[in-house]
Amino acid sequence: MKRAGARWSLLLALATLAACSETPRTQVMVFVRAEEGVRARAQRLDVEVFGAGPGEARALRDTLTYTDAASSEFLPLQWPRRVALVPAGGDPLRTFAVVATAQDDGGEIFARAEVASSYLEGQTLTLDVWLRDDCVGTVCPAGETCAAG
Repeated sequence: MKRAGARWSLLLALATLAACSETPRTQVMVFVRAEEGVRARAQRLDVEVFGAGPGEARALRDTLTYTDAASSEFLPLQWPRRVALVPAGGDPLRTFAVVATAQDDGGEIFARAEVASSYLEGQTLTLDVWLRDDCVGTVCPAGETCAAG
């Protein structure tokens, strides 16, 4: 019985050591947040993720759709929405952009926010993307985001 206990202790010590020596993950945790007016009106949220390697134009990589409507096809709309981004191929030199759009029950896009950034090798960063009440009804073209209406 002592031998099994000693083996268990050794395995536990090795597992703890392995966990401590893990290489930090290169990622960005994006939190899509909305102010009260946007949350009250939003029935659907689309989050588009664009990515690119050095010297490349950003291309759409994924679209995540969240909705208040009962649907097996989409994720539930809850605030804030968290999206984890990791660079393709583990390449920390890649860049990304996130575009969040809120739609009302008639399907009208009434709020939009866009951010672009990059990764920091071996670091987990956080990034807030805000859909603000003072920008409701001001949907800017690609590459621009409303600030204070």
